[in-house]
Amino acid sequence: MQLVGPLRVRTADGRDCTPGGSLRKAMFAVLALSDRGSRSRIALQEMLWADRCPEKAAGSFRTALSVLRRELAPLGDDILRVDTHSVTLDRARLSIDVDQYRSGAAALPPSDRGLDLLEGLDAGGGGREDFEDWLRGERSAWADFVDLVPAVIAAPSPRPVTARKGLGLLTVVGDGLCSDLEQRCDEVLDFIGAEARVLCDTDIYDHRDGHSRSFPDTAGNGPAHLLQLHVRPSGQGAYLTLKVIETATRRSLWNQRLECDDARMLNLHHPQMADFVSRAIEQLANSILPATDPTATAPHAPYQSLNMMFSLSPATLDLADSLLRNAWSETRDPVHLGLLSYLDTFRVGESWGRKVGVHHDTVDLAREGLSRGAFNGLYLTTAGYALFYLTDDNELAADLLTRAVEVAPAQALAWDHLALFWHTQGERAKARHAAERAVALGRFSPLRYAYDTTLSMVAHAEGDFQSAITYGRRALARKPEFSSALRYVTAGLGLLGRRDEAEAMAARILSIDPTFTARRMTQGMIKMVDREPADALQRGLILAGLT
Repeated sequence: MQLVGPLRVRTADGRDCTPGGSLRKAMFAVLALSDRGSRSRIALQEMLWADRCPEKAAGSFRTALSVLRRELAPLGDDILRVDTHSVTLDRARLSIDVDQYRSGAAALPPSDRGLDLLEGLDAGGGGREDFEDWLRGERSAWADFVDLVPAVIAAPSPRPVTARKGLGLLTVVGDGLCSDLEQRCDEVLDFIGAEARVLCDTDIYDHRDGHSRSFPDTAGNGPAHLLQLHVRPSGQGAYLTLKVIETATRRSLWNQRLECDDARMLNLHHPQMADFVSRAIEQLANSILPATDPTATAPHAPYQSLNMMFSLSPATLDLADSLLRNAWSETRDPVHLGLLSYLDTFRVGESWGRKVGVHHDTVDLAREGLSRGAFNGLYLTTAGYALFYLTDDNELAADLLTRAVEVAPAQALAWDHLALFWHTQGERAKARHAAERAVALGRFSPLRYAYDTTLSMVAHAEGDFQSAITYGRRALARKPEFSSALRYVTAGLGLLGRRDEAEAMAARILSIDPTFTARRMTQGMIKMVDREPADALQRGLILAGLT
């Protein structure tokens, strides 16, 4: 199947079955170049029939889909699979020239080097901005690939190069970009790259100078993934599309969009931009980090070290300690010092009564990275929280935790731990604001349950026990044995007089820790300036039947 120039589709014996209409050609091209060959029905409809009312658009889409299935029937009855939600093209049964070139299975002929991808394809222009955005992005990725491929490939099936972990930043792409808009978009890319380096311990390669085009080189060094921002100015704002490309195959892994109504949204501290960046970093972590046992990669990935800690298993905490100490000795990166000191807060606070030793050098570890970690949001968060939780140095802890959200405004963990600090200091409004920011930014995080739990604690302190129950149950849906969430849901039910539900939750607590008592206090509760929330928690647990 040829895609680089005019779209052509043929059977194995040479019979032509290219779709006949421009919109059907466009639909087929989108499916052929999509990951796994699949797109949702609503996405295809909005890409190609957005200029019509929903009823007419749905009718036109169904008609075009029916005709397309008949046109592709010579390739096999099930070459196009359609269900109530999605349309899927069986790419495994097709030989697609773009895939062949990108994988190195076929040499890129000189005749195709000068062509635009899908040259001549026209879906009708006006009212189809989504399709035009998609086509521009695919053509840009194709042009980048052509720039990277030498004119002659030495062997038809070269040995695949395994690039070491790294992320490359590409030039911002867009028509009619003013210098201010381009600079703001570069700042967004810079921040995403910086956060990916901190959380995933990945090298960052800046290819925005227009000259550094070797990724990866023949030795396998260089970025394994490329990050590019496509921008379409619109009035005082812009439409942003962030794309991640797998370097070895030049395959687009995923993209993410943000509509900025005005220039103020192009600020990293704006909530919607922070949400956009936060989601990108979570997706990058899943794309960059190997899909293997997290304990094997933890010393090289703080993101996965955090996930290990939140498992709350004493054995896993000890393993994380050993791995992080090895990582510090190898890298001398202060983020590992912050994580090591932070690890001891779990040993003290969330062990269900199991005794796990605290290292005496925790405070020294937290302080050791102060100068070199001054602009590392994850270090500031973890070290600041450890200093607050394990020492009486609240002034330094407050400074580090406040700086963390300034340095990393899109980092949910930073907002969450600032909320916990303000919560213990009786600063209810500040705690609520920070906790809500953490939950909003952490919607896609594997640690979402921890952020919901903090919001439950804050609501409980405000006397809003129903909200405390709601947020706590939301956390327990993701982490059924999370001790803090269990305590606040149980106490809230007790205080609201919902005795049967409260006793059932209390039974869950005792099934995990038969030695649990209502009078047990975690370090966080001990540090509460205002004793009323701690007393209310205790009363609620007693009303639930815990002694």
